[in-house]
Amino acid sequence: MISGNQTFAVVRQIRYHVRMSSTLRDSNLFDRMAVDVEALYLRYPVPDPGTFPGIAPGKSTLSFWYRLRLVPPGLRERVWRLLVRTRIDETWFEDFQVYWTAILGGRPLWGVEDFHFLRNTYRVRFQESGLPENPTPEQHVAAWQSPELLYFLFQQVYRRSRETKLSLVRDALARLGREPRTILEFGSGVAPITRTCLEFDILPSRPEFFIADIATLAFHYAAFSFRHVSNVRPVLLDPAADFGWRQPAQADVIFCLEVFEHLDRPLETVEQFHRVLAEGGILVFDYVRSEAEGFDTRQGLDQRSRVLEFIARQFHLLQGKIHLDRDTVTCIARKR
Repeated sequence: MISGNQTFAVVRQIRYHVRMSSTLRDSNLFDRMAVDVEALYLRYPVPDPGTFPGIAPGKSTLSFWYRLRLVPPGLRERVWRLLVRTRIDETWFEDFQVYWTAILGGRPLWGVEDFHFLRNTYRVRFQESGLPENPTPEQHVAAWQSPELLYFLFQQVYRRSRETKLSLVRDALARLGREPRTILEFGSGVAPITRTCLEFDILPSRPEFFIADIATLAFHYAAFSFRHVSNVRPVLLDPAADFGWRQPAQADVIFCLEVFEHLDRPLETVEQFHRVLAEGGILVFDYVRSEAEGFDTRQGLDQRSRVLEFIARQFHLLQGKIHLDRDTVTCIARKR
């Protein structure tokens, strides 16, 4: 007898193959890859790491240099930058290559040069992408899942090869003044904050990391990257709940970077952050002053002043400065 779970799994596989066969009909699996993101999430659901194939994560033989706590973090970061940018350490590319071939089914990339060629190719096709006017939550997700958004995955992985968030993370944790138990990276994409914490081993304890985003290709890659890390929990934001944070756990630190301008309900989101943060908790944020073009929402523009005024009232600003008339670059604030 077939159980309900087995039936669901069979149906999910059929839906996946039907959608993918239709999507791939006009693609060549290299410079015209057309990923059906909805089908991808059916095939490899998030946050269930057991659905990914049994692929061992890449690990640099040089990574111990980044994790030596006896060496000052700033020096470790310079070593990282030297090894990665001179291509002595190409772990970032090797991890992406596995995802590209084993999960997306793409043709093999023979070197970093192929990666950069594709990044620029998909960037050209991305230029005209954007949200429809006044989108529903479902339309919002669909826009972020369009084939042209493959560029975002390449771009975010590329940024991983150029920079770390070590200085920002250290500043935020120093302001917290205690060992964090829970860290939330909201709107995480490929989760650079969480990756930095783990890559440089800067926390002697093992806090629980939540990475949260809508069902995009970049977030799927993040879930794949952390599939063997037990204290990293991917959380999909639900369109039916207006992409709000619904987890019961309190957070000691919340990172919300390059996110507010893309949200449908930025004011409600920052109010949720205030409720979720523990006493004395830290919010790290920025807020671009956009013109509601591309993937920046009209609500992100219209509610911008109210969001920043709420932060000014309900948080102590510890680092950075809030600007209502121009971009607010990265700030660190403590819950009152």
